[in-house]
Amino acid sequence: MKLTKTEFDLLLYLVERKASVASHVDLLSDVPGYKKPVETRALVMHVANIRKKMAKAQVEGVKVETVAGVGYMFKEV
Repeated sequence: MKLTKTEFDLLLYLVERKASVASHVDLLSDVPGYKKPVETRALVMHVANIRKKMAKAQVEGVKVETVAGVGYMFKEV
């Protein structure tokens, strides 16, 4: 599955913290590629792109789940 550097860094961050919720603020400050903690739209788009690429590659058994009002988590399903 081909990912951009930012998508890879974001997915790696979530995988390393699987089963834990990563807040938008943490992701924007800890994942390289974001300049300010106000780029939430870019973050949302990167997560959407990761999900599309995972679906296209038919990745099963895991997903990036949205935790409403908080952030995202990598989860086994």
